[in-house]
Amino acid sequence: MQSKGLSTGLKEMDRLLGGLKPGDNIVWLVPSMDEYKLFLEPFISHAKECKFTLIYVSIDSSLTDIIGRDVETFHISEYNQISSLIKDIKTLIEEKGRGTHYVFDPLTLFKNRWGEDALVEFFLSVCPYLFEMETTAYFSMYKGAQKNETIAKIKETTQILVDVSRVGGEVYIQVQKAWDRYADEMFKPHKFRMGALKVLEEIDVSNYVLKLEEKVRELNIIKNKLKESEEKYRDLYDNAPDMYHSLDENGVIIECNETEARMLGYSKDEIIGRPLTDFFTDESKKLFHKDFPKLKKEGSLLNLEREFVRKDGTTFPVSLNVYAEFDENGRFIKTRSIARDITVLKEAEKKLKKLAHDLGERVKELNCLYAISKLVEREGSTLEDILQDTVNLIPPAWQYPEITCARITFGDSVYKTTNFRETRWKQAAEIFSDGKRVGKIEVCYLEERPEIDEGPFLKEERNLINAIAERLGEIIFHKTAEKELRRLKEFNEGIVKRMEEGIIVEDREGFITFTNPRMLKMLGGSRSNIVGRHWSEIFSPESIKKVEEENLKLMEGMISRYEAVLDFNGKKVDVMVSATPISEDGRYSGNIKVFVDITERKKVEERLRLKALKYNIEKGSSYLITEKALNKGLDVFLDLLNAGYKGLIISRTEPGEMVEKAEGKADVIWLSKKIKGENILPPLLSVLAKFVEDFVSSNRVLLLDRLEYLIVQNGFNEVMKFLQELNEVVYVAKSILIVVVDPSTLSAQELGLLEKEMKKVEAKYQVELDKDLFEILMFVKSENESGRFPAHKDVAHSFGITRPTAIKRIKELKNRGYIVDRRRGKFKIIELTERGKAIL
Repeated sequence: MQSKGLSTGLKEMDRLLGGLKPGDNIVWLVPSMDEYKLFLEPFISHAKECKFTLIYVSIDSSLTDIIGRDVETFHISEYNQISSLIKDIKTLIEEKGRGTHYVFDPLTLFKNRWGEDALVEFFLSVCPYLFEMETTAYFSMYKGAQKNETIAKIKETTQILVDVSRVGGEVYIQVQKAWDRYADEMFKPHKFRMGALKVLEEIDVSNYVLKLEEKVRELNIIKNKLKESEEKYRDLYDNAPDMYHSLDENGVIIECNETEARMLGYSKDEIIGRPLTDFFTDESKKLFHKDFPKLKKEGSLLNLEREFVRKDGTTFPVSLNVYAEFDENGRFIKTRSIARDITVLKEAEKKLKKLAHDLGERVKELNCLYAISKLVEREGSTLEDILQDTVNLIPPAWQYPEITCARITFGDSVYKTTNFRETRWKQAAEIFSDGKRVGKIEVCYLEERPEIDEGPFLKEERNLINAIAERLGEIIFHKTAEKELRRLKEFNEGIVKRMEEGIIVEDREGFITFTNPRMLKMLGGSRSNIVGRHWSEIFSPESIKKVEEENLKLMEGMISRYEAVLDFNGKKVDVMVSATPISEDGRYSGNIKVFVDITERKKVEERLRLKALKYNIEKGSSYLITEKALNKGLDVFLDLLNAGYKGLIISRTEPGEMVEKAEGKADVIWLSKKIKGENILPPLLSVLAKFVEDFVSSNRVLLLDRLEYLIVQNGFNEVMKFLQELNEVVYVAKSILIVVVDPSTLSAQELGLLEKEMKKVEAKYQVELDKDLFEILMFVKSENESGRFPAHKDVAHSFGITRPTAIKRIKELKNRGYIVDRRRGKFKIIELTERGKAIL
């Protein structure tokens, strides 16, 4: 007998179960939340109406909208150990007392959070305690998400288990267990509609079972595909070159990949469940305790340098990028972390530091050489002035400047420091100019010093005196040949002005300091209008990022060569750019860029690209293909990919299947309203519009499949506006849009509006063949694809025609250029031509 006030909220359900009893735990096995709501909402409404104490035990607040925000909620997502959770749930049940009503988040979420064994342990511990306290509790499980043995253990423990199915748009229920009660129709399948239950007759049961079996087969197929997808993802995750791990809100590792386990020298089981700080050095541990609260507040921390400790005690440095995940209420869930071993990078940094130190030791020598170079730049300086001033610069650059003296001999002239005196502690270097000996440098110490590399002199001082001698030889040559150089300069400037290539010179900050006449012609501007501008003002927006990347190479001393687009005063020019860095005193001071106009070459490439296509497709256009299955739309898309276009597919079709259809040549975005994740977007037109704008550019093609799904989710008028905006984006970006829709889902008026807005795809070869010729062509195609080449007699035999008739038809196909025949032994064999393949 039903206890006073206890009810499922559905009279027909109460009648079927013989009422609810104190201590009943009701488990609903449902395909989705949509079906569970049909039974949960009446139960909640009745509990509130009767003023029962109602408690919601929540993992992710997924039932809040059904239960209401006025219901007391016990959050459990922060628990790491299932034993602690069971203990606190029992305390809660005891505190709330008898008669309390409970609703638990789906048990499937328990499995996802703590594992299947923990789910069983939780239910087998809590369910009897709820029964003992005479409460009423609702649980649910998603079909196919748990093992059969798990369901069996839950069925054995609970008081009531109800199986809910949706077959052919109808909802059916079947009581699998009802402890301590029985009725004739209790365990028969029932159709559920608007709160009413109708027992199925024998013939209805047979149909129901058949439909249910069909549904199970469909679910198994989906389940197998999901498993394959999961295995592929797991393989990519585990064998990624970088280390991946996730932390809970306490900094405990809840997931890591095989790469991280291998790098640390542990198995994954030895890592998961331990704090990340167990694998940090002491210094990194201190930083972690500062980082983690900051991460929860800011959502991400990038380029952190930390040190890991391996199992054998050795350490290695890593670069960490950490991202926080939050639920819809802003509550922290976990982290996603990527760690990269930067041992090689750190070693390179050490070498650079040592090099910087060594260079620092040579500052004196460099200052000397730099000062000598500045002497040459000094206006009005003569060769005599330079040689005397150079002598005076030498002593401060040596190890003991206070006892150093120097002398330079050039021809019959001698230049020396005031304290010069020749001693036995001497270094000397000959001066050569234009291959001839023209002088000599001598450096002497006036007092004895300890023996080092070359007497009392350092090997670096030997290098320095040689460098000074070499530099002076250059200066002497420069001064004596200055007139010739001026003549050469004038000659070279004339060449630059007459060059067919455009030239610009940029300074360190990227501002243009020089341009030749050809460059001005390319840009359609004057010298005063170009010089002084930043380089970014003469390139098209789509080329900016590429030029920035190449300029970074120039700053590192490398030359670069790349394609770009000039865009100035409304004039666009495709160019090939060759860039060379300019250095001053060993430091980057700008670059020279040489531009070759490749506009005509690009046009030829585009003509060749279009010529290779099977369909008449134009850049900057949107095309509509009406078909139920994705056949022609995919063929057009793959044709463009094979011609060099970069592609993206946005579809309702499951990603793994679509990637396979696209032969792995394009990225796939899955449209889903409920599922979230990488490469998954909701069917929100504003989100899609932004995503498409970021993707489209020249030489890119977008395939928008299953347009009818977007229409169902947003309405035809909104989707029409969306497509109109998309057309404009595609036109401006000079990309291509292919939209595929099932025409049976649209009215004639709607289909007409779509056809008006977009173009129709047409094959380049529009050919009509007689049925007899077409069948022979298809026969040859089938044979060729199987690696066989039929003879004339094979055609006659296969179609039951005379050999002369076969020869006549083959000749017709040959004249049209669809096949070729050639002799092999005694027979002529037939092969399909590219033109024949194209029309098929």
